[in-house]
Amino acid sequence: MKRKVFVIAATISLYFFSSCSEQVSPTPDKIAEFQLSRVITGKEAKDFVNRLHFNSVTTERNEIAFYRLNNSEAVIYVTFYNNELDSYQNFDKMTKKISPDNSVFEKGAFLNVKGKRVYQTFGLGQSHFVFTHKKLLFWISAENVSAKEFLISYLEYIELEDL
Repeated sequence: MKRKVFVIAATISLYFFSSCSEQVSPTPDKIAEFQLSRVITGKEAKDFVNRLHFNSVTTERNEIAFYRLNNSEAVIYVTFYNNELDSYQNFDKMTKKISPDNSVFEKGAFLNVKGKRVYQTFGLGQSHFVFTHKKLLFWISAENVSAKEFLISYLEYIELEDL
């Protein structure tokens, strides 16, 4: 009898702890009407980000998600930091770097979207949004016509899932 009770208790504990430690993905299968088409992680994501900048800009864990809706594309770049302070400091550093007049980005401004401080800028034919959420730093690029809707849907997702 004691053994049976122990086995049941151990099974329940194992289930509880494994479900609590399950990590929610910052790249869902669908955002607004956009479908996830590809995800890059690990060394491939790190190398991709560094190639975009023509030098090494990240040593952290990265994830890049590509979304499609008909002929439109949106991309989410996620960098994972060890703590919220590192995430915010890198957000601050990034927004300062992309703000100057010599940047390919223009008309940068801070917005409040769904209670979140978001930096928006324009360039390369797209809208770009940069923001943090806990230990994560996000950069979203999307075509201008669908960018705001994509951003709002994504912010709702990360709040709902409590990443």
